[in-house]
Amino acid sequence: MVVMTTFPPPTEGLHHVQDKTEAFIHDKSCGVGTLYIAADRLSWSDPESGKGFSLEYPSISLHAICRDTSQFPHECIYCMMDSPLDDGGNDSDSDDSDGKVGEVRFVPEDKSALDVMFKALSECQVLHPDPENEEGEEDEDFFCDAEEGELSEEGQATLERLEGIIQMPSQEEFVQMTSTQNGHYLNGHSNVQADDEMQPNTGNDEQFEDAEK
Repeated sequence: MVVMTTFPPPTEGLHHVQDKTEAFIHDKSCGVGTLYIAADRLSWSDPESGKGFSLEYPSISLHAICRDTSQFPHECIYCMMDSPLDDGGNDSDSDDSDGKVGEVRFVPEDKSALDVMFKALSECQVLHPDPENEEGEEDEDFFCDAEEGELSEEGQATLERLEGIIQMPSQEEFVQMTSTQNGHYLNGHSNVQADDEMQPNTGNDEQFEDAEK
């Protein structure tokens, strides 16, 4: 569940702050506010009301840039959560969200900021590896921290829907983005393509540029 509450904006461990960013829980807008990408958590807040929500990085199964507007009308940062969620609203809203994969999207007014937001989110994500999957995977280029068998039917269906438009980073890009981090870059998806099948992200096509924790 995503609970809208009042909290002071984070001031420590900030990797990026993006003003004028609209947040969506599933397809429902929470309004326009400020996104705080910090080392400890991902937070969004409406500066007028002071209300917002925070996401813990271990709860984010997958994050990506979504440029495909065929299913959602805005280019955005897409986050798939590891469990169903709602916006803390009434019971009917909660009932509607039962069984759904949790999806949170952040739509900045300045779309050119998506790459910077994605990079900051990736940097923070790798600071929170799943301890259950660290052992025995240290020598692998990629790992997943949620096996397919652990996903709900809705979660697996969502992954299958995204597979056609997800593009993995090239090995060179992966090394560059993780060379200074103590952790792995991609999580949450066991069907990882082999290195020779991966294509570099060009940003020209409408697609997800995927990076998971």
